[in-house]
Amino acid sequence: MEVLRPDFKLDSFFDALNQSGNRALLLDYDGTLAPFKVNRNEALPYPDVMPAIDAIMGTGGCRVVIISGRTIEEIKPLLALKNLPEIWGSHGWERLWPDGKYEVTELTDSLKQGLASAYGWLVVEGLVERAEEKPGSVALHWRGLEPTKIQELEKKTLENWQPIADGADLQVHSFDGGLELRAPGRDKGYAVKKIASEMGPGVVSYLD
Repeated sequence: MEVLRPDFKLDSFFDALNQSGNRALLLDYDGTLAPFKVNRNEALPYPDVMPAIDAIMGTGGCRVVIISGRTIEEIKPLLALKNLPEIWGSHGWERLWPDGKYEVTELTDSLKQGLASAYGWLVVEGLVERAEEKPGSVALHWRGLEPTKIQELEKKTLENWQPIADGADLQVHSFDGGLELRAPGRDKGYAVKKIASEMGPGVVSYLD
């Protein structure tokens, strides 16, 4: 599998792509197919992106996969496609196949309880409108707030979440626009590696 690096030869990559019968296009959603928005439900794809993906899928010669931190339930309505591609949601904890088969990885009771505690704290703090509960994680979104408010909210959340993370083997991650408490073992990289292993040796893919 080719990956992007400083010495990556784009011409050589496309030469190999043209000669390969084993191709995959793996795409993130927010910040790639769609712009970041304060209201996440308004983060619609850039113009002409979905028709381009439709065209690629229509050729039948390339496996198209969307890999997102969003839940699959949330991302499906945003994709104005003729047919849904394969989708990995919630940082690799969910998977939707093109034929509609849905898979979700179960968490241990300890992880579930930790995430429930973190979400419950957000509810008590009146932050439920900025909270996102999904398989494998709980996220707090603060995009659109003033910098001083973000700093205060981040500090207060970390003070509450870090003890929960330490006690339940969870991990605190920052992202562009918020903070997330995640179960270990799955991320977008996991999904990429899983897809590559399924396609076998010699797969040609462009990772965005």
